Amino acid sequence: MTRWRRISILAWMGLWSLCNGFPAGAQGEVARIGFNVKIARDLNRGDVQAALSLWGEELSKKFGVPTEMLYYDDMLSLRRDLDAGKVNFVIAAGMDFARHFKPGELTDGFRGAIQNDHTLLLLTRRDAGIGSLKGLAGKRVALLKDDELSEVYLETLCLGQYRRPCKQVFGAIEAVANSNQLIMRLVFGKADAVLSKRIGYETARELNPQIGNVAVELTRFPLKSSYYGLYSRKVSPAFQERSLKRTPEMHKDIRGRQVLEVFKIDRLELANADELRPFYELLAEYDTLRAGVPAKRVDR
Repeated sequence: MTRWRRISILAWMGLWSLCNGFPAGAQGEVARIGFNVKIARDLNRGDVQAALSLWGEELSKKFGVPTEMLYYDDMLSLRRDLDAGKVNFVIAAGMDFARHFKPGELTDGFRGAIQNDHTLLLLTRRDAGIGSLKGLAGKRVALLKDDELSEVYLETLCLGQYRRPCKQVFGAIEAVANSNQLIMRLVFGKADAVLSKRIGYETARELNPQIGNVAVELTRFPLKSSYYGLYSRKVSPAFQERSLKRTPEMHKDIRGRQVLEVFKIDRLELANADELRPFYELLAEYDTLRAGVPAKRVDR
C-alpha cells in the first residue's frame, strides 16, 4: 500500500473519530474538514470523494453530528477558506502546514500510528565507501518521487555540507514511487544512497534480513508522522475535546479495527500542532542555507 492510500484512509478515519466524539443529537459547531487531495494522488479523485462523503453522511446521521468534507487541489485555496471560516479542520502533509500556517494558528487533532514512525533515513551501501556526508559527492542517490519533505531534507544536507544544491553534488538523482523500490535500488546496486521512510526500510528488512548487511544508516530526520489532521485555534476547546475524545479508541471498535487492519494502521493517536516543529525547523534551516549560497550555484 502506498503512503497516499494510507493518508486517504486517514481522512476517512478522521471523519469516524470526529463524529464518534458526540452523543446522538449533539449540535453546535460543525466539523468542516478541508482535505488536500494531493496527498491521495494515487487514487481516483471521484472515488475518494464519494467514499469520504458517504462515510461522513452515515456518521452524521448515526451520531447527529454536522460534518462537512471539502476537497482542495492546493493549500493556498484551503488556507483562504480556513481564514474565511469555511474550514476549521485541516488534513494535509506536515510540510504543507509548515509552509502555509504560522506556529500558533493550529491546535489539537490526530495522526495515524504505525508500527514504526515516519522518520527519514539516508541509507548507503556498505560497499559504497561513503563514511559521512562528505562522501556523497559524485554518487548516485534515489529518493521518493514528489515528496517535498524528502526533497527539502536532502537539499538541506547538500547545502549544509557542500554549499551547493544537490544537482551539483550527486552524479545522478533518481525519484521512485515508494520506499520499497528505494531499498531495492540500493540492494541491487542501482543507487549508492537512498532517502527512505523508516517504515519502508524496516518492512523490507523483515522480509529479507540480508538487507541489513547491505544498508548502512548515514543520517536520519526523526518524525512521528508526515501527515496530520489539526483544528484551527479559532474552534472552541470544548468542541475539539468532544470531537476527538474517541480517537484513541478507534482500534477497539469492530468496524474501526477492520479499517485499521486493511490499511495497516495500528491506531489513531491524539496529536497537537507542537508536533509540526520539526517541519518548521527544517524549512527555516533550508531557507537560511539557501540564502547564504551564491545565486549562480543555486540557479545553475
